[in-house]
Amino acid sequence: MTNVVPMNNNSAVYTVEEVKDLLRIARGAAYAMVQNGEIPAKKIGTRWVIPKARFHAWLNDLPEASLEDIAREFLARRPIKVLEVAEDDDKHTGRGA
Repeated sequence: MTNVVPMNNNSAVYTVEEVKDLLRIARGAAYAMVQNGEIPAKKIGTRWVIPKARFHAWLNDLPEASLEDIAREFLARRPIKVLEVAEDDDKHTGRGA
């Protein structure tokens, strides 16, 4: 079941939680994007708010991703396990399995 955050239609701003749900990203990712300025936001006291109009303008202005961009992003998020291959002494003598 998908969690749906009821949006307050009277508010001019989103919370980070609401933006997280709208973008379907992790909470930490949403906070990081807000804090580094990637998502337009304002800090009011200790609380971050995202103006709805600026958020939607930002979202609409994002470039469309190519398949190459998607593949690069997918691979960047996945740790690649590198296995060391030990040279088999038998391989050099022709006595391999």
